[in-house]
Amino acid sequence: VIKNVAMGLSVGFVFLNTTLDSSYFGVLFQGNLFIMLGAMTAAPEKVEARAVFYKHADSNFYSSLSYVIGEALAAMPQMLIDVLLFGTFVYWMVGFVPTAASFIIYLLLFFLFTISMGQTMGLLASIAPTKTVVQGGGAVVLLMNVLF
Repeated sequence: VIKNVAMGLSVGFVFLNTTLDSSYFGVLFQGNLFIMLGAMTAAPEKVEARAVFYKHADSNFYSSLSYVIGEALAAMPQMLIDVLLFGTFVYWMVGFVPTAASFIIYLLLFFLFTISMGQTMGLLASIAPTKTVVQGGGAVVLLMNVLF
């Protein structure tokens, strides 16, 4: 929570009430980079959780699909809090369009990007053999998102 507030204030103050179009793109870039780095740092923990999943899957406790859906749903409340805290500070401090509809669309898109990055890094953690490979692969995913 503190990290999201601090980063939201930091990005908000850097681009406070900007009027340059290029600055709006800078804000969106900073927000997306923040989300990507957050997802990347959470991915190695999922490598350790695989052992528990394999044990449960071998005992036929649940299928892979139910595990993935459960993990995704369990992560959504935290993702929503992250998006609400970071996104609210950034949106109003930067001076984006001050309408409720625009604000909700901004938060929704930000939330969907957070989910997609979390799932992308989760996929990487599920196929990578070690935490080191996850971090390296995460860096490549981050690089591809930044470049394209």
